[in-house]
Amino acid sequence: MLEEPVTPAGKLKIIEINRDGINAYKAKSFREAVRIFDRAQKLYPKSLQLNLNLVQSLIQALQQVSDRQRLRTMLARAREALHLLRDMEPSHAKYRKYQRLGMEVDMLYQQLAEGQYSLEG
Repeated sequence: MLEEPVTPAGKLKIIEINRDGINAYKAKSFREAVRIFDRAQKLYPKSLQLNLNLVQSLIQALQQVSDRQRLRTMLARAREALHLLRDMEPSHAKYRKYQRLGMEVDMLYQQLAEGQYSLEG
């Protein structure tokens, strides 16, 4: 799997963006982390780390949302990011994280569909 970017300048940019997103995540500013990772993922759609970090941030940001349609949109965005990584080799170091996040998103989707997801906003 190609992990964008491939140029040295692009690699430095992705490191900077990833660091900013991680800092927002660590500060529990999950919506800000989503915004950062989402913008970056649009620039580097095949970046494994950005996609995984986007999904992880979306999962955390869901806890701050009370609107069912917004929840569906965020879960769909998480699935989209995971779908971009579908060709990841099982031997890849991040494969277990990819699987875990995928299962978590699927579980949240199921809970929302069955009306079991708690909307605490």
